[in-house]
Amino acid sequence: LFRSKFNSKKTKTDKIIEETILQGPDLAPLVNRMKNEYPIISKIDQYKEIFTKQNPLVSIIVTTYNNSNLLINIALKSILNQNYKNLQIIVIADHSTDDTDIQMAKIKDTRVIYQNLSKRPNYPINTRQRWTVAGAVPHNLGLELATGDFITYCDHDDSFTIDRTDK
Repeated sequence: LFRSKFNSKKTKTDKIIEETILQGPDLAPLVNRMKNEYPIISKIDQYKEIFTKQNPLVSIIVTTYNNSNLLINIALKSILNQNYKNLQIIVIADHSTDDTDIQMAKIKDTRVIYQNLSKRPNYPINTRQRWTVAGAVPHNLGLELATGDFITYCDHDDSFTIDRTDK
């Protein structure tokens, strides 16, 4: 937020910016559109087919930042051990600078796609504000890469039960 060194009081613009950052965007128009379109989309045969496929592809998006140990030994271990095997596992590192690249190179499973962002996004300096948006860029990239009939997420420090992706 911009404040001159001569005026430390919050301006009206500062307050609007802070409220927008803390509250996020107004999602009401999107929610209303979805409420109106979902009943129509859910009646389309193409939509219904996904739920009757014998072996639908499930995309799992995992985002990470500088914690290869948890990523490999917790999240990926649980994902790779799923009962259901038709998976696309997308791991996006948020410009990890630790040994994540090296550890991911050791995973030879062809279902795994790995990308490390070439630079860290410009997240807010304020901890609370940063916490609300950190990881959005890698999540969005994961969504772009996902080709599954269904999409789910797993944080690098979480694990799936063995039947998480079963029908």
